[in-house]
Amino acid sequence: MPDKITHSKAECSKDTRQTKIPKMPVYSCTCGEAILIIPDIPAMNEAIKAHLTKHRKITSQVLTEDALTQEILKKIAEQHPLL
Repeated sequence: MPDKITHSKAECSKDTRQTKIPKMPVYSCTCGEAILIIPDIPAMNEAIKAHLTKHRKITSQVLTEDALTQEILKKIAEQHPLL
């Protein structure tokens, strides 16, 4: 599965009307896990650090924090060039 940024869907309904919540960007790692792209830099850093352990357990490969951060930034720039 290639690395990519997708958006999660979240919808809720109340009575007969539906409220749509804006889609949140998600980074899909090569290991199959998804990382929610968080606009809060410290929180995003924690999500990246937490993913490194999961990635190693799933793939038995070491992924560095810098490499993952660069990949996420690269994918954001490719898919959202105005950001």
